[in-house]
Amino acid sequence: MIKKFLMRFSVFRNYSDCMHKSLYDIGDGLHTSRRGILISHHATTVIGNLTGGIFSTTLLLLLLGNATAAEYVKFIALNTAVLSFAGMTQLLSPVLFEKMKRRRRAIYVLTAISHFINIFVLPALVIIDLPTATKAYLYISAAGIMQACGAISGPPYSVWMMHNLPQTCRSDYLVFQNMTTDVLTQGLLLILSLFMDFFKAHNAVLAGILIMRALAIGAVAVQYLARNLMAEPEYNTEVQHVTFREMLRTPLSSKPFLVTVLIATLWSFGTTIGGIYYSAYLLDGAGLSYTFISICGMLGIPLNIYMLPRWNKFIVKFGWLPALSLSMIMYGICFVLNVMVTEHTAWMYLISTVFCMSTAGGVTLGFVNLPFLYMPKSMESSCLAFYNLCSSLAAMAAASAAESFCILTENRTLNLFGLIIENRAYICFIAFIILLLNAGIVWLLYRSDRKNHAEKNQSTIPSEALSQGNSGA
Repeated sequence: MIKKFLMRFSVFRNYSDCMHKSLYDIGDGLHTSRRGILISHHATTVIGNLTGGIFSTTLLLLLLGNATAAEYVKFIALNTAVLSFAGMTQLLSPVLFEKMKRRRRAIYVLTAISHFINIFVLPALVIIDLPTATKAYLYISAAGIMQACGAISGPPYSVWMMHNLPQTCRSDYLVFQNMTTDVLTQGLLLILSLFMDFFKAHNAVLAGILIMRALAIGAVAVQYLARNLMAEPEYNTEVQHVTFREMLRTPLSSKPFLVTVLIATLWSFGTTIGGIYYSAYLLDGAGLSYTFISICGMLGIPLNIYMLPRWNKFIVKFGWLPALSLSMIMYGICFVLNVMVTEHTAWMYLISTVFCMSTAGGVTLGFVNLPFLYMPKSMESSCLAFYNLCSSLAAMAAASAAESFCILTENRTLNLFGLIIENRAYICFIAFIILLLNAGIVWLLYRSDRKNHAEKNQSTIPSEALSQGNSGA
C-alpha cells in the first residue's frame, strides 16, 4: 500500500526507475557488481562522516588548542597544502598499477593503511604529551601519508568501478547513489552533531571523537566485504608492453581530455580557496553549533531529492556538459551567500545550504563522469592519475594563496549591508569568480564538441544518424 501511494508521485517513480535500471536489470550481468559498489560507497560515506569533514577539523582544532594565532593560520594552511601535495603521489599510481592485470589486492592494502592512520594514528597524536608545534608536524605528516595511500589507489579503483557502470545505466545509477548518499549523510550528521554537542557541553569533545572513530571500524569491514562483490576486468589487454613513456604520453594525446583537466583544476582551486578556512570560521567565527550546521544540511535534503531526477533528465536531454556548466554557476552563488553568514545572521547559512543542495546533483553527476567523457581508451589509470594530480596541485596552490590572502588581510573586515565580515568569509568572493569563469570554459568545450560532431557526421553519416549521435552525446 505504501509503495503504491508513493508511486503516485513522479519523484518516487523516477527514483524507482533509476534503481531498477541500475541495480536489478540483469541485461549486462553487472547488477550484482553495482550493488557492491553502492554498499561500498555508503560504507565509505559512513567512514567519512565519522572521521572526516567538520569532525576532522575539530580534531585538528583540538591539537591546536594552545597554538598562537600565527601557528593557527600556519598549520591549518599547511595541513591543506600537505594533503594536496600528497595527492600528487597519484603520479605513482600508473607506475604501480598499469602493468597489473588485476589490481584488487593492491588497492585493498593501500586502503587498509589509510584507514589505520585515520582511525588510530591521528587521534593518538592529539593525545600524546608533546609541544603543540611538534604534534602538529607529526599529525600533518601522518595525514599526508594517509592521503597519499588514498591518492595512489584512487585512479585504479575508479577505473574498476566505472567498468561496472556502462553509459546505458551510468546516470541512473549515479542519481540513485547520490540520493541515498545524501539521505544517509545528513541523517548521520544530525545524529553525530547531537552526539558531539552533548560531549562539547560536558567539555569532552576528544572522547566523542574517539568513540566515532571506533564506530568507523565496523564500516571499514562492510566496505571490504562489499568490494568483494565487484567484478574486476583484465586491464590493458590490447597493450603488449606498458612503458613509462606511454604512461606519460597518453594523457596528453587528447586535447578535449586536457580541457576537462583544466576544468577540474579550476574547480579544485576555487572550492579550496573558498572552503579552506570556512569550516573553522563557522565554529569559532560565526559561532554555529554542530547541531545547527547539521540541521541546515538536513533541511536541504528534500530539495536535493526532488532535484536529482531533474538533473538526470537535463543530462539526458541536453548532455553532461550543459548540466555541469549551469550547476557550477549556481554552486558559485552559494559561496556568495556564505560570505553573509555571521553570528548575527546564522539563518543565511540555512539559505546557502538549502540552495546549495539544489545544485549539488548537477555538480556531482557532472564531475563523476567528466574525466571519462574524452579519456583515451588505453592507459585509463594513467589518464585519471594525471587528471587527479592536476586537481591536487591546484588545491595545494589554493591553500598557499588562501594563507597569503588571510595574512595580508589580517584584522581587515568588510562592511557589507551593515554586516562586519572577516577575511575567512569574504575570501569566498574569489571562489565565486573562479567558478563563474570555469562554467564558461565548460560551455565552450560543449560548443566546440557539438560543432566537431556536426562537421564529422555531415561528412560521414546520413542525417538520421546525426540526430541520434547528438542525443547520445
